[in-house]
Amino acid sequence: QRSFSAALLNEASIETRCHYIGQESRCPLPTQFDCDLGWSLGHAAGACVAHGLNGYAACLTDLNLPPEQWGAAALPLVCLTRKNLREGEPPVVEFKPFSADLLRVLQAVRGAWRKRSHYRQPGPVQFFQQSLTYTNYLLKVEYEGVDAVTKLVEPGDEVAGAADHIANQHSNPLLTRSRIHMSPLQIDRTKYKPRLPSFLRGSVKLIAAPTVRMCPTVENLVQVFPETTKVEGAFCVSSYGEVQPTKASPRVGIVFMGRHAPGNYNIMLGLAEFLESLDAPGSLMLLVSEKSGFVEDTVELAAKDLELYRNQGGLTVLSRGHRYRGKKVDAGCDARRKKCSLQSHDLQQCALTVERLKLDGIVLVGGCDTQCTTAMMSEHFLASGLPCRVIGVPASMDSDVPLIEQTSGFDTACKVLSSILGNLATDAASSKKTYYFVRIAGQSLSHTAAECTLQVHPHLVLLPLEDAIESDFSLDEITSIVCDMILQREQNGMSHGLVLVPDGMLGRVPEMRELAAHIDQLTLEQPELFGAGSAWGRESLEAIIQELPDDSRQLMESLPRRIQAQVAFSKSDNGKYCHLIAVEAEHLLKALVESELSKRKAEGDYGGSFQCITHALAYQARSALPTNLDCDLAYTQGWSAGVLVQRDVTAALVSVGNIAAGHDEWTVGAVPLASIVSVEREATDSEPKPGERPTLSVFIEPDSLVLKPEAWKVRLPRPADRQTCAPGPLQFYGPSADAVPTLLQLVETEEDMSGQERMNLLRRQRAPTAAADGSPLTDASSHRSSAKRGLRKLALSLSSGNLFELGQVNDGDDEDPNDFESGVSTR
Repeated sequence: QRSFSAALLNEASIETRCHYIGQESRCPLPTQFDCDLGWSLGHAAGACVAHGLNGYAACLTDLNLPPEQWGAAALPLVCLTRKNLREGEPPVVEFKPFSADLLRVLQAVRGAWRKRSHYRQPGPVQFFQQSLTYTNYLLKVEYEGVDAVTKLVEPGDEVAGAADHIANQHSNPLLTRSRIHMSPLQIDRTKYKPRLPSFLRGSVKLIAAPTVRMCPTVENLVQVFPETTKVEGAFCVSSYGEVQPTKASPRVGIVFMGRHAPGNYNIMLGLAEFLESLDAPGSLMLLVSEKSGFVEDTVELAAKDLELYRNQGGLTVLSRGHRYRGKKVDAGCDARRKKCSLQSHDLQQCALTVERLKLDGIVLVGGCDTQCTTAMMSEHFLASGLPCRVIGVPASMDSDVPLIEQTSGFDTACKVLSSILGNLATDAASSKKTYYFVRIAGQSLSHTAAECTLQVHPHLVLLPLEDAIESDFSLDEITSIVCDMILQREQNGMSHGLVLVPDGMLGRVPEMRELAAHIDQLTLEQPELFGAGSAWGRESLEAIIQELPDDSRQLMESLPRRIQAQVAFSKSDNGKYCHLIAVEAEHLLKALVESELSKRKAEGDYGGSFQCITHALAYQARSALPTNLDCDLAYTQGWSAGVLVQRDVTAALVSVGNIAAGHDEWTVGAVPLASIVSVEREATDSEPKPGERPTLSVFIEPDSLVLKPEAWKVRLPRPADRQTCAPGPLQFYGPSADAVPTLLQLVETEEDMSGQERMNLLRRQRAPTAAADGSPLTDASSHRSSAKRGLRKLALSLSSGNLFELGQVNDGDDEDPNDFESGVSTR
């Protein structure tokens, strides 16, 4: 127990995240209780008027009973008043103080809560399941008393005997969960049985699939991945009873390396249940990763151990790895690329651990960073002759893994964030005087921002553009776009709005990228300026600014002090790169817009009053209870990973396609990991000497199968006329429970095209076909350039509110601003 915990806590550091929760709950869709309460109060008030009552407050009684048993009353307002202590002043209303009984409950349990993890996850409000509507604790303590409510929330017995408690069979304190510490919705979600394509439950065979390459220089790819490039793609189909060669009783390890995403538990569950379904059942080992590779101390899991983790959010049983995360989106290098920072000794350590544990397969779960690691690991295992199959499972809130239709976790993240955005938009419309600038997750292609845009219809979304230098907007251009939209809405009598700012926006601004590069250079040359003791210090910040070149110094001086400190001291994990993702872009945009509107007001071009509230939506959806779709998708991914290991497949990524159709029509396949990675020569000041091999960089450039120009058919009104939508909380029951993301609904499909044919077509459109030996048949760069131009048009269209279908736009490099029917300034 101590060694296992030490592996998780080794070199651990504590990070604090500060959040303010207020406006998000002002204008949500009301619960059934609030609907009944408001409707009943309206009737009670009407009855008071009908009876000629004056000076009364309408009120209800017996709120602990069903609504049809509530009582109605009229309370004289004088009962709520007290004498004003100021002489000669009228009486004042004395509202009921906060219930001291509720505080007594908290005092009774907070000591135990402090020492243990007894938090609950209530989850989103459900409207279509009556059993999940429950009274709040303020009413409970009023009607049931302090002792009864204290018993309801106090920590239960962790050791003895409850049938609902999972025994800690492996001396692992992280693998314990008790039903008494779960919310009603959490318990209800454990009853949901994830759906699996029916053909996967029978005998499965593999058929060849087109092999594609995202890397434009296949020679470099083959140089780094000589073994992995020999792996071909495959589809899983039913064998219709035909006996297939399989591996008996496989031992499989699973590692979570990336940031956790909704549905991670179901990947583990699907893999565990597949292994147990075999005639000769296999075993699942839960591994942890640290800087030196996999930790030997592991936990063997059975499906029954995961019953209370079924369909749950987060990943509390493990922390994620460290070194294997790769570099984040560092503005000092290409912000689109997810690089791998593996060292050879790390790979050797992983190989040793796999040999000692006698693993037949290893499954790595995560996004682009993780899959870059998976590719390197598979190449090392193949080159060293290690008979361990390496399979990647794409799980990420960003859904930006190349050649993958959708990652697990994306649907949940978008629905949770869209619910919050809808609440904020409704609050802005209710106040009629407030703008919300909201920073939203979207480091690369920003599927999240695009999907939330289609669900909420914000008045402006500043999508990051893909042509990094040629097509990015400057800060002045972005400010003008936002201010023009505000002016147009002001002219139409609307002084409110919602603006989405993706995480990666600042990394796409040329002058900010240049500033970040100069900060990076200064970090290398004068690290003492960025020491822990000087961080956020005024004197140190001034010294850094003075060391910058003229253009960057002037830009830095023009930024608000708060933003200056973030640009200077926010660093990537390795401490070498300026981490623009961590900069509060929404605060910067607010300051720039306020300054520009003040100038326009002085010039007589703007006569309104600008009020703005900023928000950051970065962590709110990461550990949410997964949607039905993500539960099914993650479970299918885990089950499919087991199928691939059993069928002796390696160096492959699980791919689930045709997701917009029912789960029985989903396609399952294996994408070679060499298809999604890119290798290019690193830029150096000098050419390599004769006989010397150039330094090659391995990375994954985020890409998309669904974020394509020809797939977008949504016509949003101009920002000046646009009305936002409120999607409401995520639902597990009712008509919207199985809704798929709008991005998937917009993918064009022929009615007579099967799911497998559609996936083949999509892959051929996204990248060139390559022969088995890795030789290119077409040029990948042309495909990528076309996609980037299309995404640029998409960004322009959404930010300008144009009214045309992107599929109808000329794909040339030169765009005519008149073609966009723009409601705001565009280039």
